[in-house]
Amino acid sequence: PKEIRWLLVLRGVVGFVGVFSMYYSLMYLSVSDAVVITFLVPSVTGFLAWAILRERWTLVEAIGGLVSLLGVLLIARPSFIFGTSSSSRDHSVESSNPEERLLATSVALCGVLGASGVYIVIRFIGKRVHSLVTVQYFAALCVVISLAGIIVVPGLSFKIPHTSRQWTLFFALGISGFFMQFLLTEGIQREKASRASAMLYTQMLYAIIWEVIIWHHLPNIWSWLGIFIILGSAFTVIYYKPKEIKVDDAENNYTAVQRGSFDNIGPSGDGQPLRRTTSS
Repeated sequence: PKEIRWLLVLRGVVGFVGVFSMYYSLMYLSVSDAVVITFLVPSVTGFLAWAILRERWTLVEAIGGLVSLLGVLLIARPSFIFGTSSSSRDHSVESSNPEERLLATSVALCGVLGASGVYIVIRFIGKRVHSLVTVQYFAALCVVISLAGIIVVPGLSFKIPHTSRQWTLFFALGISGFFMQFLLTEGIQREKASRASAMLYTQMLYAIIWEVIIWHHLPNIWSWLGIFIILGSAFTVIYYKPKEIKVDDAENNYTAVQRGSFDNIGPSGDGQPLRRTTSS
């Protein structure tokens, strides 16, 4: 539909901001520092969903997000919070220049807004557009904006992979990125934006699994504690998920009450009779 097209364009733009900001911040920040900043997304998304979409944001969800963020900090243990000795700092993976780190942090915060915007826009679009179409708009906008950036920014040029290893890595990145965007869209269409964004915390769990499989490095006690905190918070939020009445059910029940008939009041208007009592 024509009224949805501008939303798809907006989804592509904010999605590009979120992805680009992460890549840019990794040029000057360590992986743990950059990842920790992205975990501001669930809290920002929950607030924006409550303010813009009028979605219910329970106290349990808000507290669960903060507790999960604590678990992420225990896993990542970023140097700007836990500190580190100068000898253990690896300048090959992060910058020691305060100005570069400040710029990278600012860009990463812009990425948080972009990533949160993705959840809000997709949730607002809902199921009016197929997930594949949404992902297609995102990919197309990324190509257009990236091409414009390469042309405008001095010193940048398009480069083609030269080795089979480079081609393999790029294909792996593209395929996994596609499934990530597709499944992300499918999930947000079926769940509240705030609760869907909370799944972002599981990135640290998958990162640890890959670390064990590829680099054969077992997490320490702090990482295991963070894992249990994240999983515990997620299960708590799911357990205390409030029951929501579907709009169709509410309308059917309201119509039946207005007509003075209680025979059709039931889940999804399935016609299952309920006993007529004084409390009814």
